[in-house]
Amino acid sequence: MLSQDLHEAISPTSRRNRSVSPLQWWLHGIFRPRRNKFASFVVLLLIASVFWGCAQPGPFIRVRRTLHGKNWTDRVEGIVPPTTRAKQIRDQGRQLTKESDETRKAAIAAQLAELYRSDSDPLIRLEILRALGGYPSSISAEIVELALQDTDKDLRIVACQLLAQWADNASVTRLARVANSDSSPDVRLAAVRALGRTRNPAAVDALAQALEDRDPAMQYQAMAALRQVSERDFGFDAQRWREYFRRRQDGDYIAAGYPHPMAPWTTHQ
Repeated sequence: MLSQDLHEAISPTSRRNRSVSPLQWWLHGIFRPRRNKFASFVVLLLIASVFWGCAQPGPFIRVRRTLHGKNWTDRVEGIVPPTTRAKQIRDQGRQLTKESDETRKAAIAAQLAELYRSDSDPLIRLEILRALGGYPSSISAEIVELALQDTDKDLRIVACQLLAQWADNASVTRLARVANSDSSPDVRLAAVRALGRTRNPAAVDALAQALEDRDPAMQYQAMAALRQVSERDFGFDAQRWREYFRRRQDGDYIAAGYPHPMAPWTTHQ
């Protein structure tokens, strides 16, 4: 019998010769010959009922299937699930990038923009924002501007990423504003990171302001972005970058003896 085998396997004499797992000790406690048989039966019944319940649909589902047949679904007629809506928006985004007819593209973008303004679900608005990202236009720029003012910080971060892809001067201006004024440190870091990815020299002044932030993470990200957009590379030495901006503002940086953009820093009196 199972109980006798377990009892012999985990007896004190045999335990000195072999290691016993916690599961074996637990089973030994259940099937100990002198233990109450009824308690063991109740424990096994509970375990079996748990596994059976996890593998079977709930009682309400079974009742509905009995009344309405096996083809019953929990979807409500007339309401599109969020996952289906998100897939439809992604399909529209792919169509927007592949479409060659500008009139048709403008119509799709206008439809997505109207949906963004009217939908309260932040996940749906996020999908719309990403769909419009592949179509730089005045309509897309308007939606990105709305996203930069959204209460959901994830939307603001994605808007910064889209502006980095567009990389024009207007995008740099928007990113500079976010980097200096957004209430979320995560969004400000995303804006500074996006300024570097634009590789637009117009972002240098905005990054100079970010370098003066009290947050060390912001200073580090500002220097990393400056290495991407600036004609200089002073690594992650904040003092050297500040001196560069001071001389640049005074207009005497080139006259100070740096003929090559990547020339090493030296001290000039």
